[in-house]
Amino acid sequence: MNKEEILDFLKKKGIEFAREKVQAFLETQPEEQGPQEVIEPEVVDISKYEDGDAFEAQFHQELQDMSKDLTPEKMLVFVGRLTKMTFEVQKFCEVQETKRTLINAQREIMVKKIQAQKEVMLVYLEKSFDERKKNFAKLFSLVDEAMVHNNDRQLDLALRSINMLAASSPFKALRSVEETKKALEDKNHEWDF
Repeated sequence: MNKEEILDFLKKKGIEFAREKVQAFLETQPEEQGPQEVIEPEVVDISKYEDGDAFEAQFHQELQDMSKDLTPEKMLVFVGRLTKMTFEVQKFCEVQETKRTLINAQREIMVKKIQAQKEVMLVYLEKSFDERKKNFAKLFSLVDEAMVHNNDRQLDLALRSINMLAASSPFKALRSVEETKKALEDKNHEWDF
């Protein structure tokens, strides 16, 4: 139930019931009555509004307790308690709305953080793969040159370098997003591949 439905329920059902009881009470009483009991609002601990299930159970229990042994003499107290409960439901709805707002704000922060980390990783991977591509191109040109000149030593070194570069992974260097972000922000950082 949302706030409006709860308030509508209390207004319709509670007020109809209270009207009937008050009318019956007034019909049985003499015209003039003394001062009536004034119900002061209590200062309520907000923690009781945190758990929705517990609040609902307590709310239903209070309604049941209030409706037991209801007599015309207790109608004014009943109406006062019903009014107090209406305000408690309203406060509960406000607390829950605040909690949802906080959860949404935390969600937005986490989404932004994840997006920033994603961007850092994509930039890192793009740079590292571009560098690897250049290194492979240089090494293969050394292989071609060694084969043209029949230089076995240069061919052996170039092929070993190609194997080492292929065996290494740019993901090994990506230890943490924070380190990578710092490295990307540092213009003097040298990338090792």
